Formats: sequence, structure tokens, C-alpha cells
Amino acid sequence: MYEIDESQCRQLTAKEALAMPSVKDLREMAKGLQIKNVGKLRKEELVHTIQLAEGHDDCFGRIPDCGQGDCLFRPDCMPQPQVVD
Repeated sequence: MYEIDESQCRQLTAKEALAMPSVKDLREMAKGLQIKNVGKLRKEELVHTIQLAEGHDDCFGRIPDCGQGDCLFRPDCMPQPQVVD
């Protein structure tokens, strides 16, 4: 699906691994899924479109807990509560 130039790769920090993809990243993902006219979509619209193209419900930001723990967008949609010591 995506070609990766491993010479340009580095280990992600924990924060980066949980970070929401940028609009640019979302547009690239959408193009990879053959979604047209992604340049005019807002971030939330891009996420919904990608979710549908991948065969999932377009639930991002719409319901309290969709139950899809492995969703790429979950950290931004369902932030984990901060633990206070």
C-alpha cells in the first residue's frame, strides 16, 4: 500500500505513536485508499471518509465509546484520562 524508505525511518516516541495523524498524513492515507477530492475535506471529514473506506463505522467524535480499541484515531477521539498521583 505505502512504500517506506527505511533510511528515513526512526523510532517514534511514545507521544508520537499515540498522536493523531496530521491533515497532510490523513490526505496521503485517503489518496492511498483511492479517495478523491481530499484537498477540500476538513480533518474530521477526512477521518470519517477513511473510516468508511476501511470498512469501519464513521464514528470519530460521534459516540462516547465505539469499542474499537485498535483504531488509529482513538487517541484523539477518546483521550485517556490523566492519572494524578
